[in-house]
Amino acid sequence: MTGPYGPQVILAIFTRAVKELALSQASVSRRVRNLEYAVGAALFLRANRWVRLTRAGRLLQQATAPALRNIAAASEEVRARQRGNRLIIGADSALTTIWLRPLLNQFRDWLIRQAPSR
Repeated sequence: MTGPYGPQVILAIFTRAVKELALSQASVSRRVRNLEYAVGAALFLRANRWVRLTRAGRLLQQATAPALRNIAAASEEVRARQRGNRLIIGADSALTTIWLRPLLNQFRDWLIRQAPSR
C-alpha cells in the first residue's frame, strides 16, 4: 500500500467516478492519462486488479484535496439555496386556475409587503 489509500479504495474511487460522472471506464482512464500528461508524471501504478497512487499522485492528491472539498461544499451550498427558493406544486388545471393561482398571487403580494425596503 502507498499513502493513506489501499488498492481497493483507489479502485472504488475509479468505479465511483465512472458512475457519478456518467462516463465509461475508458473515458475516465483517458482523462487520468491526460492529467498525467499535463503534470508530466505518472499518478497511478496500475496492475491487474489494483491501482495505487505514486509519489506524484500522493503529492497532487494532498495539494488538491482541500480545494476539491471547498468546491464540493460551495456547490452543495448553492444547490441548497436554490432548493430553498423553489416550490413545485402539482395540481389539476381547473383547480389551479380557479383556486391556486389567485391564492399564490395573494401570497406573493403579502411576501412583497413583508420584504424590507431598499
